[in-house]
Amino acid sequence: MAKKVFILLLAVNALLVLFIVMNRELSIADSQSMSFIQEGKAVEVVSRQLVKSKRPREGECGEVGPAVATEVIEQASKRLVARNIANELYEDDVVVSTDYWVIIPPRPSEKQAYRLLKQLQLANIDSYIVTQGDYANAISLGLFTVKSSAYRIKDKMVSAGFETVVQEIQRTQKRYWLEFSGDSAIVSDALLDLNLNISHKSCKSR
Repeated sequence: MAKKVFILLLAVNALLVLFIVMNRELSIADSQSMSFIQEGKAVEVVSRQLVKSKRPREGECGEVGPAVATEVIEQASKRLVARNIANELYEDDVVVSTDYWVIIPPRPSEKQAYRLLKQLQLANIDSYIVTQGDYANAISLGLFTVKSSAYRIKDKMVSAGFETVVQEIQRTQKRYWLEFSGDSAIVSDALLDLNLNISHKSCKSR
């Protein structure tokens, strides 16, 4: 009888030890699972921060224009100011056409210029005297829009013994622009009906 009781006690002790060991392993597994979940959260936050750092900054820079009328560009500037878009107006000149003026350089005096003019007219060469400006007392032989035509007249006159040159006369047009710093989507919306080009460029470091 005593032997049976002893064996029963051993079995109970073995079960108790097994229960304690299994409970401890479960606790460790739960702890590891929580640690993994926490790591997952940490990785997710870092990923969001990296993505955010790659987004372009809200401030953008660009140009609006060109406009050939000051009224248009001034209206554009006022619209941008009303939408808190900083902008600055500037202007430039662009060559829109070039003419070619064929002349015999200025004579030392008006009298000599008229004497040469008479000689040219007797030869049926279209010409007239320039009476004022930097080329006063020069003989004009024509103004041409085609370069080759001007040089053909020049070469003909030189061959006839007359000193002749071609002066390029550039005709320019003033253009007006806006430089802006701000959201380009707002700029596009504000200026939609003004038919102005909007281009982007790097912001100047301040």
